[in-house]
Order: sequence, then C-alpha cells, then structure tokens
Amino acid sequence: MNNAIKIFCVVFVFILIIVGCGSSREGEKVYVIGGNDYVRLAFRPTISAEFFYLNSDTLGYIHSIMIENKDAFLAKIKYPDYAVKNGIEGLVVIDFIVNEVGIVDGIKLVKSIGGGCEGIFIEELKKQKFKPATLNDNPVSEWISVKAKFSLI
Repeated sequence: MNNAIKIFCVVFVFILIIVGCGSSREGEKVYVIGGNDYVRLAFRPTISAEFFYLNSDTLGYIHSIMIENKDAFLAKIKYPDYAVKNGIEGLVVIDFIVNEVGIVDGIKLVKSIGGGCEGIFIEELKKQKFKPATLNDNPVSEWISVKAKFSLI
C-alpha cells in the first residue's frame, strides 16, 4: 500500500509539472522548492491583471485604451526574486489617471502585498501609453483601476 501511494504521488506530480510547463512564457523562471529522489516540486510565478474604468459612462464618452496589448504588457513584468523567495503572493490594487495626452499620471496604491511586487508593476505601468478617453470627441482624463494578481503556482 505504501509503495502504491508513492507511485500515485510521483505520477500525479509528474502530470502537474508537465501540464504546467506547457504554457511557459519565454524567459520565465521555474523554481524548484524541494522534493526527494522520486519527486521534485516546481512552480512558476505568474502575474495576471484586470483593468476597470472608474469613470461612469455617459453619452458621447469613450474610454481610454492601452496602446500595447495587455499580454505584452504583463510579459514585461518580472515577479520579484525577493517575493518568490519569501512566498509573497496576493492582490495588488492600483488606481491611476490617464491624462488628456494618454500618459499615466496620478498613481495611487490602494492595496499592497510587499516584496517589491507593486513597485515593479507601477514602474512598468508608468511606461505605458494610452489612447486617451474622449467626451464628445474632446480628450479628457480618466481614472482607471488595475487589480494585479501575483501567484506562486
């Protein structure tokens, strides 16, 4: 019975590692966190994000649009080594303004998890260009909120 459990665990972890490795982004690190002669446990830190508009919709209002693809933006953000080594994960919430010329301005950190996660996200966010929001074809500034999830999976 004991050997059957060991074999099941080895096969199960092997399948998890194979399935998890199939979706790797180029340059992404895979961390090994322990194991024994039979099994090595590995994980790949990931970052995902959702953007929400904070301005209400009114007639003639068109929201800001990030010029770069969201996936390309997220691919530039590297999970901080300090956060990985210390098991830091969670949700970072940042509110910011896209001004009339499409530049990120007025950044406000709403929720932090530490470990350098919010800093690395904010630095990349500052580099982004947006097509500014418009109201009746006139550029206007707009508040946007981003929820960034840092996961050690």
